[in-house]
Amino acid sequence: MKVEFLDLSAKGATSGKEIYPKGSAVSNWLAVSLVKSSIVVISPNGGESLEQGKAYQIKWRAEYWGADDIRSGVHVYLLGCSYSACTEQYCYYLTGFFDSRLESYSWTVSSTDANGKSISSSSCYRLEIINSRSISLDVPEIKDQSDGCFNIQWTAACHTTSLWSLNYCSSACKCFLGEGDCDTDADCTTGYCARDVGASYGQDPSMDVCEEKIPSSITVISPNGGEQRERGKTYNIVWAASGYASTDKISVAVVDYADGDNLVKYDIVYNLAANAESYSWTIPPDFSVGSKYKIKVEICDSSKCYSDQSNNYFSIIAGGSGFRNIEDQLADISKAIAELAETIKALMGK
Repeated sequence: MKVEFLDLSAKGATSGKEIYPKGSAVSNWLAVSLVKSSIVVISPNGGESLEQGKAYQIKWRAEYWGADDIRSGVHVYLLGCSYSACTEQYCYYLTGFFDSRLESYSWTVSSTDANGKSISSSSCYRLEIINSRSISLDVPEIKDQSDGCFNIQWTAACHTTSLWSLNYCSSACKCFLGEGDCDTDADCTTGYCARDVGASYGQDPSMDVCEEKIPSSITVISPNGGEQRERGKTYNIVWAASGYASTDKISVAVVDYADGDNLVKYDIVYNLAANAESYSWTIPPDFSVGSKYKIKVEICDSSKCYSDQSNNYFSIIAGGSGFRNIEDQLADISKAIAELAETIKALMGK
């Protein structure tokens, strides 16, 4: 009599198949071919309720494998019928050909199987796990099915209108990358609804499309250096922004660099809508005159802020005429007199 043995000392215990006469003294060898292999489905095994889009652990127990059975791996099927033998129409392939001893597989419930076949709605679903050796060779089947039916809750059908139709995307029926029309970032699985980009997709230029969000950027256009601005007058501060989401906000400030490293920042406006590209600023009549001002614009999303400043300094001058101008002149005269007095005092001290 001869018996098949499996070398348990070999790595993975899957190699070393040899034939030895009965009674041979061989250490670390175990007779395995005399024990029948089996598979037992553990879960889902009946009564569970699964939801489309969620991941679940398919589990089974594999016992007393022979060397060939271990190397063969398993196939996992979803059966969409209540009787023991489903026709091919209701048999859906989920996965297969991996190490049988793992005894679990993470399955994200989808409306199609691994081969792209649509899974039909059913009042009863069961699993079937079968050893691949049973499929490919003329050997007794090693398989098991769920003991009872389990349920799958399918997501209601979305997108009752055609792609690119108005409001095709919604927060309840999100669109994927490159689909539209979307209204808000919440309508997209990418988390970003790009505005007026339809032309890039062969659609109306005003179409909004779900895209991957590009990091925000913002650039000051005016004043960008060398300009003169008069107190009391109104000017447009202009910038260009890109990559923003509808929830992002923009703030604008003017920064005085007259005192070296001791910068003085004056907030002009904040929480502007992300799509704003200019702001009309009336310079207060009592704003300090100076020649080292820069505009700073900043756009912030939920995690980070991006900013830019004028490339060079611009000036704010008194300008105008009338009482305001007279006051400025008197202030300049007073300052000059004070400086002259200090100079005379210094000379007299010599």
